[in-house]
Amino acid sequence: MGYYFNKIVNDLSFEEAINKIVEELVNEDFEIVSKVDFKDTFSKKLNVDYLDYTVLGACNAKFAHDAVSAEVLLGLMLPCNVLVKRIDDNSIEIAIVDPVASLSIFENNEVEKIANILQDKLVRVINNI
Repeated sequence: MGYYFNKIVNDLSFEEAINKIVEELVNEDFEIVSKVDFKDTFSKKLNVDYLDYTVLGACNAKFAHDAVSAEVLLGLMLPCNVLVKRIDDNSIEIAIVDPVASLSIFENNEVEKIANILQDKLVRVINNI
């Protein structure tokens, strides 16, 4: 599966795509704890016109707590990142990091169990877009 799951949508505006992914994440008990708008940042800091490109930090508090309790430095890998980016005038890609791939570096059985549960949840999120 690689290191992420993705879906391309053609029937939503950029903001609608962000709202839809947030809605689906909430349905799986995630909350958005950060939002980085690269287009806005690049425009303000670099005077560069960039495509719509936003990274959302999604967190499921229960699983985050369980994971950092099992592996204290795991917080370096949190939150789960969700990318919403414009491909062209009609297409938007939504991609979510695969927690199994990203957390496998810890070689910890408890973390692996948590990552598998999160993977199932995040695959459902992508499939429901």
